[in-house]
Amino acid sequence: MGLLKLPPELLLRISAHLTTPELGMFRRSCKSIEAPLFDTFAKEFFTKRQFMLENISLQVLVDIANHPSLSRWLTEVIIGLDALVLYRGSPIDASLARYEAGYIERNIFLETGQARDMLVDAFSKLPNLRTVGLRDYSGGAADSGRERDGPEARWRSYGWSSGLDVTADPTALSLARYQSTVWTDPGASFPLIICALGKANVKAESIEVFLRRRQAKLAPSSFNVLNGHMLPATTIFLASLKKLMLTLGATEYQHSNDGPEGASLKRFLHHTVNLEYLRLNFEPWQRFAGHFVDWLSQPASNSATTSHVPDTPTSPVVLPHLTGLDLGMLSVEVSALVNVLTKFDLKSFNLWKVVIYCKDKAELDQDPDRWSCFFSNLANALPASTRLGSVMVGYVSQSLRQDDGLSQPLRISFASDHVASKGETKDLLDKIEYRASYGSSVKLWALDTATRTSVERPALSETLSEDEGESDSEGGFDVEIEEVTDDSDSEEDDA
Repeated sequence: MGLLKLPPELLLRISAHLTTPELGMFRRSCKSIEAPLFDTFAKEFFTKRQFMLENISLQVLVDIANHPSLSRWLTEVIIGLDALVLYRGSPIDASLARYEAGYIERNIFLETGQARDMLVDAFSKLPNLRTVGLRDYSGGAADSGRERDGPEARWRSYGWSSGLDVTADPTALSLARYQSTVWTDPGASFPLIICALGKANVKAESIEVFLRRRQAKLAPSSFNVLNGHMLPATTIFLASLKKLMLTLGATEYQHSNDGPEGASLKRFLHHTVNLEYLRLNFEPWQRFAGHFVDWLSQPASNSATTSHVPDTPTSPVVLPHLTGLDLGMLSVEVSALVNVLTKFDLKSFNLWKVVIYCKDKAELDQDPDRWSCFFSNLANALPASTRLGSVMVGYVSQSLRQDDGLSQPLRISFASDHVASKGETKDLLDKIEYRASYGSSVKLWALDTATRTSVERPALSETLSEDEGESDSEGGFDVEIEEVTDDSDSEEDDA
């Protein structure tokens, strides 16, 4: 029986065992074969795509947006922070002038507004766009759930291998990737994306910023997108957001409570009136995180307003639809943490690598287990009508706030549900969870957890040490790395 006589189910089974280049050749062999494979091909390769802020990369995004079929499949666009650069002395490409020209072109591409205009053009033609992301890493095959090209395959921004010999040995090509691109700062890319979404009149529901590189987080100035002639369009876009994930840096926040930098982020949140889920990852030890959570926890009325005048304190935010809150990699007091978790009518919250600190050593000596205090206070503060049904607390610690920063943190563990017999050691857990079930109570769970906390003194590196370079284990919550492709998987006869 010939291939053309096989039912679509068998053709799909065959295609599932092919590498990306082989799949491209298989699809191009015949229209009768390509037709039944198109939907699964589009779902696998075009629902989520990652691009660089380079002309060669964004042009493909525009081409996809102009395609009558593929434009409907693309629901998530990720902007990678990698950029093509000239690496002098590299044997990758004999034409070094091409790299140099590309680098100069990128500067002009950004500064003349061409990058924003291309993003606006593409975003406005993607009818099902729901999520726009910003990240500074490349996804792996195991993370994406697609292992077509083997477990070591990486999914990078489209265009990263421009000028490289993609037929070269995969190991050599992987090394070449670090010679042909660099990671850029996210500070200017984030407002560029927000302004483009506003100008394109997009009603995207989710903004996801995942940043893992050390010293490459969102600066306070990145949220100053509510000034100038773009204010009306940006305000409309922010009002459409339901999900917001941010990775915040400490550079400009370090000694600021409610200065102009902090106010930019607060004004930004004031316009996300329909937000349902908020995730904030900070950096260890920064002072602003505690101040910001304290501001976020303050009670607010529905008539609360925000000022655009510099150095003017910003009123507390309402966020009436917020039901999910995740906080990671921050130091905060018990009272502020309890207040922020009980201010909103939450259905879930997660705390990851959070340090509870105490300003008063005498208070710490009197009540040395701050996390036990937190769970007790939380149980008492939660209303009887709480809808909280999902809680996760993991890899937390406590410390003493001193003039020069935090003292060495004390790691907190949780005794398991198993009650040890006399002479046995209880099992200790780094992470504890609650899931609502029939007859359960989150208030009783919190009171029980307060009795099962265990304080121990670890090495500093075992708690909230900063990551070296591109660590996947640090940087807050574990993130989901979606199906992101490089240019080797884009047999764009369809684009």
